[in-house]
Amino acid sequence: VLATYVSPMSFLGAPAWSYGSGLGVMMIHINYPIVIFLVITLFLPFFYNSGVASINDYQEKLFGKKARSVMSIFFMMTLTLSSAAVL
Repeated sequence: VLATYVSPMSFLGAPAWSYGSGLGVMMIHINYPIVIFLVITLFLPFFYNSGVASINDYQEKLFGKKARSVMSIFFMMTLTLSSAAVL
């Protein structure tokens, strides 16, 4: 869980962002342990007990294959744009 939150972009970009905008920006990164604790205690047990491997599996159980496909395509588009911005 921690590895998915601390990406190279945030690891390298946070100090630069703080330097340019002030140390108030670092509060975003200081809150990571709180968010990780909430994810581990609330979301992981829920998905583990529901018998799905990912959020996409859960979405397919709720809304069907078409909704899963649409959201998967949307996720891939946003990931591509984010990677392009980082590069």
